[in-house]
Amino acid sequence: MSTTAVPEPRHALAAGPQANLNPVYLTLTLAKLTAKRILSRKLFWIMLILGLGPTTIAGFWVVVNFSPDIGVHTRPYGMFRDILGQYFQGFFLPVLALAMGLGVISEEIESRNITFTLVRPIHRIGIAAGRVLGHMLVGWLILITAITGSYLANIMFQIDELFATLPHLLNIMFVLCFGFAGYLCTIAMFGTFWKKPAVFISIVFLLIDWFFANLPNKTLLFVSIRYRMMNSYWEPLPRFTPSLQDITTGVASLNALIVLALFVAVPLGIMAFRLSQFEIVLSGGTQE
Repeated sequence: MSTTAVPEPRHALAAGPQANLNPVYLTLTLAKLTAKRILSRKLFWIMLILGLGPTTIAGFWVVVNFSPDIGVHTRPYGMFRDILGQYFQGFFLPVLALAMGLGVISEEIESRNITFTLVRPIHRIGIAAGRVLGHMLVGWLILITAITGSYLANIMFQIDELFATLPHLLNIMFVLCFGFAGYLCTIAMFGTFWKKPAVFISIVFLLIDWFFANLPNKTLLFVSIRYRMMNSYWEPLPRFTPSLQDITTGVASLNALIVLALFVAVPLGIMAFRLSQFEIVLSGGTQE
């Protein structure tokens, strides 16, 4: 009596470890790819040099002029706060957001990021969030490095004040980071809709934000990123421009939540909606 051999079950093709398709994982991976690409660009090094410029100037000034006669030691990190108010808050932060924000969505043709989004089922909100987060992480790295360098240059002969002023330094970093996040996302949203006039529109937005922060109107102050930042510093920064508004010290975490809701979450949703109107094609470009 013959017996018929039972065929062994066929194994699925491409057996082995499967790609992680978790939406959060895909978004974080896209953010990592974006950050790596930015770190290799000239823009990163240019902005880092601009950020560290005051560090060199402050360090040279402190070394040359430090003397008990001029009373520098009686103003712990006083020059640092002047630099923070004049340079970082008023100039460097808006310039950094402007330089990095316009390229958040407009990726280069056949970039690695576009290849990643073509072969992974990532949602539009994940694309927007991943690219924004990648730019944001690099911007935070530049800010924290520049601020720390400037702080240490000013306090090099005041080490005894280091631990007393360290909490204020952390507060400054936190405030500038959430302010940068608000500026970056809003400017990225403008760049998504209007590619050519986006620079002009973004500059106008930054000027309006500064103008609102100086007016005694609660509604305008509520929607001003600059006011939210100034209101979050534990020690008020020196102000070098005329103002009709006296800024008191508020709750930094509450101000950060307001900025994240109005100027990060809302622009991300708008960018995701705008991306849904585009089709990413295999050539690496976008078609409307």
